[in-house]
Amino acid sequence: MELGYDEAFVSKGLELTKTLGENPFVDIQATVNTFRELGKVALVGFDWGGFLAYQAANRVQGVATVVSYYGCGIVNDALQRRKIPALLHFGTLDPYILLDQITAFRAQRPDIRVCTYAAGHHFACEDRETYNAAATEKAWCGTLEHLAHNLVGPPVIMLKNQGAYAAPSVAKEKKKKPVTVDDDMGPPM
Repeated sequence: MELGYDEAFVSKGLELTKTLGENPFVDIQATVNTFRELGKVALVGFDWGGFLAYQAANRVQGVATVVSYYGCGIVNDALQRRKIPALLHFGTLDPYILLDQITAFRAQRPDIRVCTYAAGHHFACEDRETYNAAATEKAWCGTLEHLAHNLVGPPVIMLKNQGAYAAPSVAKEKKKKPVTVDDDMGPPM
């Protein structure tokens, strides 16, 4: 069933969400199970889907990370820690998720990356009048970075005289360079 965006459809959608119980998480788990054999799985959701993605972080097995766009209800759930990394996108002009709520949530949950944009609710939906192209582009770039980091992993960073960060096996395979007098191993002179 697909619903539109006018007030009658939104009310119908809200009523439907109240009747579903745990069924969405059963469906999400089945979907994750299907795709898990292909590699790590991430969930990305918008509005109620964003709330479901955030909740699925603790209810669904096999998810590597979640991303939520303006998920209603998330800011009221600051007590339970997420078992996996989460990225949350909110608009500071959202009449449903107030900036004060986002700020309080962010203060209680410094372990979760929370990004805000000068935009309203549904800022990433081209079919809504609250669509904000600049905020959507910035949020989508952050989403892609978050997914790449959590699904593929951070790039290997070589630090001078420190070996490889995030890839100890690479550091072991490299031959040690003999220390010479001109190596910069101390503070600047």
